Amino acid sequence: CLALVHHIRMTANIPLPQFIEWLATLDTTLIIEFVNRTDDMVIKLLTNKKEQYKDYNREDFEKSLKKHFSIEDFKSLKDGHRIIYYARPLNV
Repeated sequence: CLALVHHIRMTANIPLPQFIEWLATLDTTLIIEFVNRTDDMVIKLLTNKKEQYKDYNREDFEKSLKKHFSIEDFKSLKDGHRIIYYARPLNV
């Protein structure tokens, strides 16, 4: 799930907990990217939007992810603007 999460939340208006819960139904290991608000793409997506998605932050993302997955590893990219996670389903 690279370059996807911020579009799911800000373009499709799907709450992150709901999207992550759906990912859990796939019962597979994830490589998933969280793009911080400081990233150019997120800034662009939020331009001229009334809704500013206050729930879109790394802490809430990780909290939702940990409900269904074990975060095995992560790597910060682009000076921390993007974080890639390797996560396994909790039921495995």
